[in-house]
Amino acid sequence: MQRLATSMVRLSLLHRTDIVPFYTINAEYLNPYAYSIPWVNHYTKKIGIPFLPITLLLLLVLVQPWAFYLAFPAKLIFVMGTRIRPSDLTDKPVDELTREDYLALSEQIRQKMQVELDAAVLAHGQKPYRWGELWQRMKENRRFFPFFLPFAWPAAFTEFERLYLKEGRRDFRMKLDRPGAWLRMLWRNPLTLAYFIPLLGWIPLAIKGYRHNKLGHKS
Repeated sequence: MQRLATSMVRLSLLHRTDIVPFYTINAEYLNPYAYSIPWVNHYTKKIGIPFLPITLLLLLVLVQPWAFYLAFPAKLIFVMGTRIRPSDLTDKPVDELTREDYLALSEQIRQKMQVELDAAVLAHGQKPYRWGELWQRMKENRRFFPFFLPFAWPAAFTEFERLYLKEGRRDFRMKLDRPGAWLRMLWRNPLTLAYFIPLLGWIPLAIKGYRHNKLGHKS
């Protein structure tokens, strides 16, 4: 686990509340061996992408932009940890705690969480890819084809944006199980076809992202 922010400990002590950790197991297998480089992220933010994971999949992303949404089918397990009460870890009043005290408390809590996380990984993280189970789920939900595959996600995301943001609709169903739903989404949102154009497809997508990002900063 990374270093915990002291703000979590401060708020817990200030409001006399407990910390209940939840651990996500196998998330690192969704896009394994991915790295983030700050100067690269500085430029990708200009077109509305918060960060760009540097991975072997990046080569596929250049050829087929829809692969930007690609994630390996790792089975995620969510484990609730033991309730932690920071007030039991110190005898000092809140107004007497120094930054060094908060750092020490934060590290103590991090160590407790690390022990639980290691145990959760040992119990649930040995088989992140369960291909038989995935195939069974796909067969059970075949009426939703192709939306359980990454190449269909850009159209689904764009259609949701059209209904929710542009039309202002709040009570609607995507109806992903209707025959031809994906083709209708492509028809209503033709820009999503750019996700299937090698290399050049990124040009209209980047222009759209840049414009939306500028509008977002102005508002």
